Amino acid sequence: MAEARKETETINFGAIDELLAKTGAKPRDIGTLVVKYSSLFNPTPSLSSAI
Repeated sequence: MAEARKETETINFGAIDELLAKTGAKPRDIGTLVVKYSSLFNPTPSLSSAI
């Protein structure tokens, strides 16, 4: 479970960091974030909470 969370966070945070860098947007400018996961990995707290 710990390795799955680490891998998922690495991918998600990397993608978000890259998107923010390319667009010049600031995290505080984002009002809503929609996160969809379709896998058996469903940790608590949720990954959307971590993001």
